Amino acid sequence: MPLRFITTELFEDAWFMDLPAKYKLFWIYLITRCDHTGIWQVNWKLAQFYTGDNLEPTEVLRLLKTRIVELDGGKYWFIPKFVHFQYKGELNETNKAHYKIIDNIKKYNLFDFLEKTKIIKGANKGLDSPKQGVKDKDKDKDKVQVKDMVKDKYKHGDDVFLSDKEFTMLVDKTDFEIAKKCIEKLDNYKGATGKKYKSDYKAILNWVIDEVKKGSNNGSNKKQTPRGSFDVDKYAAEREASKPKGHTELVPDTIPKRIQ
Repeated sequence: MPLRFITTELFEDAWFMDLPAKYKLFWIYLITRCDHTGIWQVNWKLAQFYTGDNLEPTEVLRLLKTRIVELDGGKYWFIPKFVHFQYKGELNETNKAHYKIIDNIKKYNLFDFLEKTKIIKGANKGLDSPKQGVKDKDKDKDKVQVKDMVKDKYKHGDDVFLSDKEFTMLVDKTDFEIAKKCIEKLDNYKGATGKKYKSDYKAILNWVIDEVKKGSNNGSNKKQTPRGSFDVDKYAAEREASKPKGHTELVPDTIPKRIQ
């Protein structure tokens, strides 16, 4: 899971302070869910799910027009200040962590937006000792193994991992509410049983959706009784069953009229 720097001064920034609450949250979502280059693949369904609010794309663009650059016809957004802030204004072509970032900068021709960022060419800095090199290789190997396990996937709850693409497909197949219930059900199941899946998304498609829908249907078939009232039909049935055999209940037409 990528880590990001964020300054506490953000909350004292006049521009940020003037944003409506839901767009403050969206901005934080944007700078924490973009890639290492500061590029976000536009996905409003996912953004609205995570922020828990209805976002108007045109209003977002109006509010963030000085903070983002649209790429590839609006399919991607680029945050110009992201690279300079996250990497302290310096990228090194020989640094494996920086290689993909520099590649994206070249791909989208973003050099004009990164005038303050220095890109260093040349050999890596020498190691202080041979042991340091061995340790670094071991660390890199561990990082690769972890990345392969949850590559491009994000945690939902405590135990469910879905990629942005998988989550979007899940919402398309169901809806926001069903998707949230499916994730919650699988998360509880995995937490209680210790069960692991190669793909949580496939597990949801295979059985979780059906279970959630069954539960929803069972709930909708039950007759709802408002709090503070009683079920008339149920009361009548219980009353009828409690009558002694051979008992005849008087009805208004059979009750003798009072002699005046």
